[in-house]
Amino acid sequence: MSIFFILLGVFSTFSMGFGEELPVKHVTLAESIKDLTPLAKELTQQRKSADKVLLLKDQEIVKLFFENRAELEEALTKLPPERQLVVLSLIAIGEGDILFFDFEDVDHHWDLLNTLIDLLIDVENFYDSIGGIVGYHLAFIRLIEGNNGNHDPVVYEHPRSVDISEPSAVFDDLVASGIENLGRVAAIFPVGGAGDRLDLHDEETDLPLPAAKLKFMGRSLLNGMFRDLEGMEYLYYKLTGDRLTIPVALMTSVEKENDYHIRDICERNHWFHRDPGTVYIIKQPLAPVITKGGRWSFKAPLRLNLKPGGHGVIWKLAIDNGVFEALEALGIHKVFLRQVNNPMASIDGNILSLIGQGFRRNAAFGFMTCDRPVHISEGMVVLEHAANETFCLKNIEYTDFVKNGIDDRPREPGSPYSVFPSNTNILFADLDAVKGSIETNPLPGMLINLKAKFPTLDERGDIVEQSGGRLETVMQNVADHFILVSEGGLSEEEKGAMPAFSLFNKRQKTHSTTKRSYKEGMHLAQTPVQAFYDLQTTYRDLLSHDCRISVPEIGSFEEYLENGPGCVVDIHPALGPLFHVVGQKLRGGEMARGSELHLEISELDVENLRLSGSLRVIADDPLADQPGRCELINVSVQNEGAGFPEAEWCWKGYYLRKESLEIVLHGNGEFYAKDVTFQGAHHIEVDDGCRVVAHQEGDEVVLTVHPIHEPTWNWQYHLGSDRQVMCKRSPS
Repeated sequence: MSIFFILLGVFSTFSMGFGEELPVKHVTLAESIKDLTPLAKELTQQRKSADKVLLLKDQEIVKLFFENRAELEEALTKLPPERQLVVLSLIAIGEGDILFFDFEDVDHHWDLLNTLIDLLIDVENFYDSIGGIVGYHLAFIRLIEGNNGNHDPVVYEHPRSVDISEPSAVFDDLVASGIENLGRVAAIFPVGGAGDRLDLHDEETDLPLPAAKLKFMGRSLLNGMFRDLEGMEYLYYKLTGDRLTIPVALMTSVEKENDYHIRDICERNHWFHRDPGTVYIIKQPLAPVITKGGRWSFKAPLRLNLKPGGHGVIWKLAIDNGVFEALEALGIHKVFLRQVNNPMASIDGNILSLIGQGFRRNAAFGFMTCDRPVHISEGMVVLEHAANETFCLKNIEYTDFVKNGIDDRPREPGSPYSVFPSNTNILFADLDAVKGSIETNPLPGMLINLKAKFPTLDERGDIVEQSGGRLETVMQNVADHFILVSEGGLSEEEKGAMPAFSLFNKRQKTHSTTKRSYKEGMHLAQTPVQAFYDLQTTYRDLLSHDCRISVPEIGSFEEYLENGPGCVVDIHPALGPLFHVVGQKLRGGEMARGSELHLEISELDVENLRLSGSLRVIADDPLADQPGRCELINVSVQNEGAGFPEAEWCWKGYYLRKESLEIVLHGNGEFYAKDVTFQGAHHIEVDDGCRVVAHQEGDEVVLTVHPIHEPTWNWQYHLGSDRQVMCKRSPS
């Protein structure tokens, strides 16, 4: 039966009471797909809203809806065409009954309708390439039915990746290439996620907060992303002498006032040492929630459930809002991307090696991958071999494993890891290649996830919980367009020449997300607890291997939860960010269990540090041309240190410090100590233009102050013959 004749009845008025049942659509999703497909196609061919309105008014389902609603129809005709288009589209997909159910008895019904139209105009405009609201609905119910139009048999193979999981000449060379090309890239950060699984709320108002505001290690996740950028920019400055500001595009949303919070964080932090004009903020539209039965989810009369539509909209949004054009005007044609919920993304040379490989290959796209635990809610990167002898490096989301015939099995019996590597959402992209892909497929990687339940108006007008979701798109699936044709299979040489590439790194050093809140008794993967543990384990490796400092074992994750952290380390990326750079500035010594080392500084020279307790060295501007400096040679620090909370909460970064040696450097202030033992609590502030020297006199530490006009020493950076960044200390 055609969708245009499936309403069993029509309203005599549009003010039915909630006690009466609404007419029910007795039509299968397959029938809806059949009837809406040509309509969506015709809508894409019309450019003017007025022409689309005429097309929709000509649909039988719309005519039938207005048959006994002349007054409503007349009221709607007084609206501008773009507003009529929204309402008629909802009627055309069969949602008119819910939309106008008990309409006249709803308080402020015209105001609510106008607000709803305002929201849906954004949906109509953004999805215009597939037919607007009608096309959005059609795409969703096609995915419910599994009718994605792709039934060609494919084979999935393991991708050929460059392994950077261990120190090597290859890694050093890629990092050096990334640094050399750092002035030719921009960063794109999708930060509009709702973070529903984090259950994050303002401590004072209890209002829900977006994921970007999660405090991790004492600062928001968004702050951490910009700190990582600052670290790379400072490294570039030290090597070249040129100041660099990497342009950034932030994709926000209105969910949980995300856009407001993102702008507020930027403004409070003075735009992170950059001109606000170099930060492009684009707001993604919210996408309507649809139930598994194919009905739109109204949480109350005239009030839709809407959620961000996935990070795959970022490409079309950036193009539509002129971000690509602005970057190209700056001579930038390559970008890297990372998500806000992975604080490990820029550790050491992760991003730099990705950029380096992207430029070396002049690649269209690039993935950073790592081991993927079996049955975790993460996508995987595969080499797709299609029946037409095309090959494509692509991402498949965990929600689509069954649809694609993928068995999420271990790579070998007993292994905790999947046969295919994880997609980490650390990506590289070429703007021209992406534009070509988006022209072909503006909404890459469309998928739905119907696990969540939403309050929804049913046919009786009652609020019920129903499974549903929104149409989501996936940013990394823009790579589906980048194929290589090769009859008879790919040779190893051809695999290395694919338009897209992948790097492989240790999972613990690459990918540990803060997707879900910690709750007692639950699995801790993808929680801030696990991310903190992975970060501290990585820092322990840095101190132990690169810095040659004796550090307590952190143990397994279970041991960490039982015993707490062996020690807690927090290092500003400008100190490195490369681990072998940190290892040249921080050399030798030992840290006792329970110690805290916080280094908010870029210019540091420490040798043979013996730490039992808390040491915090804070430069008020570690990125300045002449930042504060600290030199500690054969120094011992002994105090009661920080009282760490239970291991589950250490990630917040709020510690009650019983005692600490805290050295605060203002401006170009310097601190120097040699053969000194600091016992108990000390708070030392060094003013701009001063050098403070610590001497040991018996059991006491005596400080003397000397005026300086310029730094007394400096780290000089250069690329060695082996392509490693080398640091040499010299007098200024």
